[in-house]
Amino acid sequence: MHEKILVEDVIRETLAVLERRGYNVSGTRKYNTVYRALAQFSRQNYAGTYSHEVGEAFMQSLRERTEPLSAGFYRSYANAVEYANHVMEGDFTWRPEIRNQNYADSCYRQEVKLYEEYLKNSGKTKSDVRARMHMTARFLRHLDDSGVKKLSNITAPHIYEAFQAAADKGGFHKSVAGVKHQFFCSQLKLASLNFRYSI
Repeated sequence: MHEKILVEDVIRETLAVLERRGYNVSGTRKYNTVYRALAQFSRQNYAGTYSHEVGEAFMQSLRERTEPLSAGFYRSYANAVEYANHVMEGDFTWRPEIRNQNYADSCYRQEVKLYEEYLKNSGKTKSDVRARMHMTARFLRHLDDSGVKKLSNITAPHIYEAFQAAADKGGFHKSVAGVKHQFFCSQLKLASLNFRYSI
C-alpha cells in the first residue's frame, strides 16, 4: 500500500526548493497563489493528499473553467504543478522549458534593443524583462503600423489607441510608462502630457 503524501508537505518542500534557487519574492508569491488553489482543490477532492493524479485532476479542472485562464497564467499553473511533481519524486533540479518568442518587429528595432539592454542593466529578472519587452515591442509595432515612424511624433491619442487595443491593460501601463519615464522621455515629448490619461 502506498504511503499517502500530504499536499501541504509537497507544497512546503517545493517552495523551499524555489527559495534555495533564489527565486525572487514576486515569483514565489505567484507560486504561493497556485499552491493555495492546489491545496484547496486537494482538500475538497482528495482528502488533502497529493500525487501526480491529483496534480493532473487540478490542471483538468482549470482547463474546464467557464472563464479560461490566459495562456500565461495557465503556463504558470502548469509549471508550479510540474515543480511539485518533481520535488515529490526527489528531483530538485527540474526547471520549466523556456520558450522565448521573438519580439514584435517594427521600424523601431534599434530602440527595442537599447531598451532591452537598459532593462537588463536595471536589475530586473529575465522573465520581467521579456514580459516588458514583448508589451513594449507590440506597442512600437502598433505605432509603426499606424504610420508613426519617429518616436518624436507620438501623441497622446496614439498611446490611448494602443492602450485600447492591448489585451493586458496593466502590463501596457507598466511597460509603456517605463518606456516613457526611463528611456524615451526626451524623444517622446510625453513629459508635458498627463500620461495617466485614462490609463
